[in-house]
Amino acid sequence: MKKIIFLLVMVTTIVACSKSTESTQPPLSGPYFPAVRTIIQNSCLGCHSPNGNWVGRPVDLSTDSMIVKYATAIDINVVSKTMPQGSSLSQSDINTIVAWYQKGGRATD
Repeated sequence: MKKIIFLLVMVTTIVACSKSTESTQPPLSGPYFPAVRTIIQNSCLGCHSPNGNWVGRPVDLSTDSMIVKYATAIDINVVSKTMPQGSSLSQSDINTIVAWYQKGGRATD
């Protein structure tokens, strides 16, 4: 019985530690904006650009200044996982956007 309890405690500890590390450590240490720009170029411009699928999505994220202008909306929609529609970002990409936003959501960080 002691062995079973010990194993359960060990497994619980390992799972808790791995989840904690994944959600609290950003994937890089800045500057974040170049990475955020790349994430947006790869995942958002299909809809959020002048040549994108604009149906109900009038936010243009094709320039650095527009990314900064909509920093709060980007953060909210990425964290709530409502964007990108029809797919999802990796946890690493989400962490990068959150870290950028927490540092001020500027083009220079």
